[in-house]
Amino acid sequence: MNGFFYISLIILILSDFANAGLDAWDYKDKQRYISTKIEAQKFSLTVASLDENNENFQQYSGYVCLRVKSPSYTSPWKKIYFKNQTKKRIDLTINRSIGGKESAVIELKKVENSCLENSRIYESSDKFTIRPLKFVFSVPKNLKSQKRYLFKNAIKAINAKGEISKSYNFDNLTLSYTKRDRNLKPDSSLKGELKSKPITFKEGVSDLEISFSDTANILLKLIDENYCKIDKESPNSIKGETDINFLIDHFNLKFISPPSFKNAHENYTYLSNDLNMSAFIENLSLIIEAAGEANKTLFNYKDPKDRYFANLLDINQTA
Repeated sequence: MNGFFYISLIILILSDFANAGLDAWDYKDKQRYISTKIEAQKFSLTVASLDENNENFQQYSGYVCLRVKSPSYTSPWKKIYFKNQTKKRIDLTINRSIGGKESAVIELKKVENSCLENSRIYESSDKFTIRPLKFVFSVPKNLKSQKRYLFKNAIKAINAKGEISKSYNFDNLTLSYTKRDRNLKPDSSLKGELKSKPITFKEGVSDLEISFSDTANILLKLIDENYCKIDKESPNSIKGETDINFLIDHFNLKFISPPSFKNAHENYTYLSNDLNMSAFIENLSLIIEAAGEANKTLFNYKDPKDRYFANLLDINQTA
């Protein structure tokens, strides 16, 4: 009876040893953190065998299975072998974004042979997110001032392979912008207001609705600082930018006073195809205004010497 109890105790101790702690963190990291990852980009982890308190390294020989797990996603198991080791490096690539209201962990377990075996599952001590690499804009370079544009699927969340991150769904993002002169230098004195609707991504793409009330080069920036907010130790943003020239639509000519004619008698002026027989305009005072789609004046359209957006103009008379 005593011998049976002794054998049972040994088996229990060995069983506890086999299921001693497991953890995973960024390769070469000493704080056991897992930083934000990029969708479809390889990353390296340290997989560690730890004591029952999950604190100190403990040698282990056997298989360990691990996978990435979130509320909406579970990756396939991946198996590695420990040969009397305390830690191993493993490389993973996840073709999916995980963030916003969700975060991911690494699940680990020790098995005899197959990852399908039922055994105790451990979670990494740190949670993390996986984000798209960047935002990419697909809009024309030159647009008309004061015109409302709606570009379908104009902004895309792109992963490390250059593909659309279809698992990225996020809304209520706001564009920021910088007004720049014709030499692309920021100039806060420029007139004009950018109007746009909140950016909403569905399966990695978003429409862009936009207008600008004057003429300028506008540097558009889109930054998502909330998708990876769970990674407090390694805050990470998704960014993208493009620049657009908002140009004039037409000119308006406004006469300051009626024109006066040379060689004109009284209130009668004779016009002929022969210019020598016709009266000539002696004084012509007018204002030329640059206007946008809404026929409102563009105040940034000034002398090119001022480094704004005007070019030298020629006024031609047509019969």
